[in-house]
Amino acid sequence: GYGLYSWNGSTWTKINGVLPTSMTASGSTLYASFTGYGVYKWDGSTWTNINTTTSTLMAASGTNLYYIFTGNLEGEVERYKAGKVLIVKGI
Repeated sequence: GYGLYSWNGSTWTKINGVLPTSMTASGSTLYASFTGYGVYKWDGSTWTNINTTTSTLMAASGTNLYYIFTGNLEGEVERYKAGKVLIVKGI
Protein backbone atom coordinates (compact mmCIF):
# COMPACT_ATOMS: atom_id res chain seq x y z
CA GLY A 1 0.00 0.00 0.00
CA TYR A 2 0.70 3.68 0.02
CA GLY A 3 3.35 5.07 2.40
CA LEU A 4 6.99 4.97 3.44
CA TYR A 5 8.69 1.59 3.99
CA SER A 6 11.89 0.29 5.57
CA TRP A 7 13.82 -2.73 4.20
CA ASN A 8 15.70 -4.93 6.70
CA GLY A 9 17.27 -7.23 4.11
CA SER A 10 14.36 -9.65 3.87
CA THR A 11 11.12 -7.81 4.70
CA TRP A 12 9.51 -4.47 3.86
CA THR A 13 7.91 -2.77 6.90
CA LYS A 14 5.61 0.24 6.64
CA ILE A 15 6.95 3.03 8.88
CA ASN A 16 4.60 5.83 7.82
CA GLY A 17 1.36 6.08 5.86
CA VAL A 18 2.24 9.50 4.43
CA LEU A 19 4.76 10.08 1.64
CA PRO A 20 7.47 12.63 2.53
CA THR A 21 8.06 15.71 0.38
CA SER A 22 11.79 15.31 1.02
CA MET A 23 14.01 13.07 3.11
CA THR A 24 17.64 12.39 3.91
CA ALA A 25 19.54 9.96 6.12
CA SER A 26 22.71 9.95 8.17
CA GLY A 27 23.83 6.68 9.71
CA SER A 28 20.74 4.91 11.01
CA THR A 29 18.70 8.13 11.38
CA LEU A 30 16.16 9.13 8.74
CA TYR A 31 14.87 12.70 8.48
CA ALA A 32 11.66 13.33 6.54
CA SER A 33 9.52 16.36 5.80
CA PHE A 34 5.76 15.81 5.52
CA THR A 35 3.50 18.47 3.98
CA GLY A 36 1.20 19.85 6.65
CA TYR A 37 3.06 18.07 9.48
CA GLY A 38 6.66 19.35 9.46
CA VAL A 39 10.07 17.70 9.78
CA TYR A 40 10.46 14.42 11.66
CA LYS A 41 13.35 12.22 12.76
CA TRP A 42 13.03 8.40 12.57
CA ASP A 43 15.36 6.42 14.86
CA GLY A 44 14.26 2.99 13.68
CA SER A 45 11.27 2.72 16.01
CA THR A 46 9.86 6.20 16.75
CA TRP A 47 9.06 9.37 14.77
CA THR A 48 10.00 12.59 16.62
CA ASN A 49 8.81 16.00 15.38
CA ILE A 50 11.73 18.44 15.22
CA ASN A 51 10.03 21.32 13.37
CA THR A 52 6.39 22.04 12.53
CA THR A 53 7.23 23.72 9.20
CA THR A 54 7.62 21.63 6.03
CA SER A 55 11.14 21.69 4.58
CA THR A 56 11.71 21.89 0.83
CA LEU A 57 15.33 20.74 0.87
CA MET A 58 17.32 18.75 3.44
CA ALA A 59 20.82 17.30 3.79
CA ALA A 60 22.37 15.38 6.68
CA SER A 61 26.01 15.05 7.66
CA GLY A 62 27.06 13.21 10.80
CA THR A 63 24.73 14.35 13.57
CA ASN A 64 23.73 17.56 11.75
CA LEU A 65 20.61 18.13 9.66
CA TYR A 66 20.52 21.16 7.35
CA TYR A 67 17.24 22.34 5.83
CA ILE A 68 15.48 25.19 3.99
CA PHE A 69 11.80 26.10 4.32
CA THR A 70 9.34 27.27 1.65
CA GLY A 71 8.76 31.00 1.82
CA ASN A 72 11.99 31.69 3.69
CA LEU A 73 12.62 35.16 2.25
CA GLU A 74 15.86 35.56 4.17
CA GLY A 75 17.44 32.62 2.30
CA GLU A 76 18.53 31.12 5.60
CA VAL A 77 19.74 27.56 6.02
CA GLU A 78 18.94 26.12 9.43
CA ARG A 79 20.88 23.41 11.27
CA TYR A 80 19.34 20.95 13.70
CA LYS A 81 21.62 19.20 16.19
CA ALA A 82 20.86 17.73 19.61
CA GLY A 83 17.40 19.27 19.77
CA LYS A 84 18.54 22.81 18.89
CA VAL A 85 17.98 24.86 15.73
CA LEU A 86 20.67 27.32 14.63
CA ILE A 87 20.76 29.69 11.63
CA VAL A 88 23.77 28.70 9.53
CA LYS A 89 23.78 31.29 6.78
CA GLY A 90 21.66 34.16 5.51
CA ILE A 91 21.91 34.55 1.74
